[in-house]
Amino acid sequence: MLTDAQLREALEKVLRQVQITSGRDCPQIGDATKPIGDLDAFDSLTAVEATVLLELELNCKIADGTPFISASGKRALTVAEAVERLAKLITAARAA
Repeated sequence: MLTDAQLREALEKVLRQVQITSGRDCPQIGDATKPIGDLDAFDSLTAVEATVLLELELNCKIADGTPFISASGKRALTVAEAVERLAKLITAARAA
């Protein structure tokens, strides 16, 4: 099982990669950063792209959904919340 620190490191790496590849600035990323809202042009479509990149980075399947949006689909998550949701999504995918 991946640790929260490993998940956070991978999440931050992917966020930076998406922003830089898209030619956008990538500000300092902290636990309170909300990728959707705080990162330039990072939206729900970019979140899907980042989720696929996370699967590749972590070499694992992520259950249906994205770690950047709440389970209800109504709220953008902070990096700290996204790490927690990512752990749940990976666990759910492994159980399936």
